[in-house]
Parts: sequence; C-alpha cells; structure tokens
Amino acid sequence: MRAHRLARGLSQAALAEMVELSPNYIGLLERGLKLPTIDTLVRVAKAVGARPADLLGDALPTDEWLDDMMAVASTVPRQHRELALAVLRVMATRSHSSG
Repeated sequence: MRAHRLARGLSQAALAEMVELSPNYIGLLERGLKLPTIDTLVRVAKAVGARPADLLGDALPTDEWLDDMMAVASTVPRQHRELALAVLRVMATRSHSSG
C-alpha cells in the first residue's frame, strides 16, 4: 500500500483525507498492523490507482512451504486425498504434543 501511495505522490495525511480515514490508521494499514474492511480496501485502492488485490498482496504473509504443499496436494489423485489429509493431520497432532 505504501509503495502505491508514494507512486502517486501522496502523503499519509493526503491519502487519509481522500478516503476519510485518519493518517494514523493509514500508517497502521501500511505496516500491516490492521487489516482494512472491504469498503476501506476498495476506497484506498481507488485513491492510489490500484486494484484491491494489488494492495492485499502486501498484507498477506507468504509461506513457501505452504505454497509447495498446495502444489503437491493439488496433484494427489482424488481417491488418495483423504489418506493424504489424515497423514498430515497425524503429523500436525504429533508435532503439537511433542513440542
């Protein structure tokens, strides 16, 4: 969000005024300390000339392991998915109880 705001030459105060929020709240959004409502996300995206999804990309954490897991899971044949999920659940349960 910050990069989009700066690309438009806007200060936090100017953006806040455009979307009727406080500059402090804009700062919290930019640092990922707060997540906006859908309405706020759309208003901010319009103000900075971006798509709402472009702004979410900055806020959503990435986890390469989960990305790899999803890629592998999508290749598991339907008849084996229940078993694969059961194995994963057992592994998760065991790691919580031994951690």
